[in-house]
Order: sequence, then structure tokens, then C-alpha cells
Amino acid sequence: EGMTNHYIDSLGRRWYFAFDLWDGEVEITDVHLNGEQIPGEMIAEEWIKKQEGRIECAVFGYQAHS
Repeated sequence: EGMTNHYIDSLGRRWYFAFDLWDGEVEITDVHLNGEQIPGEMIAEEWIKKQEGRIECAVFGYQAHS
């Protein structure tokens, strides 16, 4: 079963990500914003990769600066 990540961004928006770990990398499987599911086709691949990287840092304990 996959894992989840919840956080509130600087604008007060509530994010929920469902993700799986594959070969040491994070793959997002579901995204919700303020309780509403965001369809995958509406999300830019670049944005998904950035969020996967952010989650990966939290899961594996890396430090990241942007």
C-alpha cells in the first residue's frame, strides 16, 4: 500500500499527495488541493517532478534548497 504526504503551503492551501516508492524514487499517484482531487491530465509534468523531489527529500531525510 502507498504512502501519503500532507502539508499546508505558504498561501494556506491544504495539499494531500498519495505516493509509492519505486527503486528509491517517489511516484505521486494522487493529488488533492483543499479536499478536491486534481485530475492528472491537469498537472504539468515539471510540477509533479518538483513535488516528487520535495517528498523524496522528506521521506529520505535530504536537505533541499531552491
